[in-house]
Amino acid sequence: MWKRVYRYRVSRVSNDDLIRKQEELFGIAGLCWASATQVVTSFVGEHTDFKSMRSQHYELFAALSKVLRPMRILEIGTSDASFTAFMARVCPNSMIETIDLPFPKTDITFRDKNLENLPNIVFRQMNSLSLLL
Repeated sequence: MWKRVYRYRVSRVSNDDLIRKQEELFGIAGLCWASATQVVTSFVGEHTDFKSMRSQHYELFAALSKVLRPMRILEIGTSDASFTAFMARVCPNSMIETIDLPFPKTDITFRDKNLENLPNIVFRQMNSLSLLL
């Protein structure tokens, strides 16, 4: 059933309509989707399939960082560090602390490569629940 609903709701909407909706939602928040998209495109490439599962968190972060100009950023859940590296490049004057669970060495090669040569990132392997203690 969900597959049918998803297919109906997304597949019948044009990219132009999706872009207009993003511009509207960002505008309500006082942000500019178009300029955020330009920033994202310059770092990670053009996003051409708006019906894909890729979310708009890159665009949202780019727009917010332009307005807020954060000095410190805490990221919980580093994963492969692709978003961490993006944040470091968009906010080169920010200190980014990123936390992820310890993983076997074989699972972290790509993450470690993404964190290389980015001096404004501090990576910590730990359970984020430890922040509460």
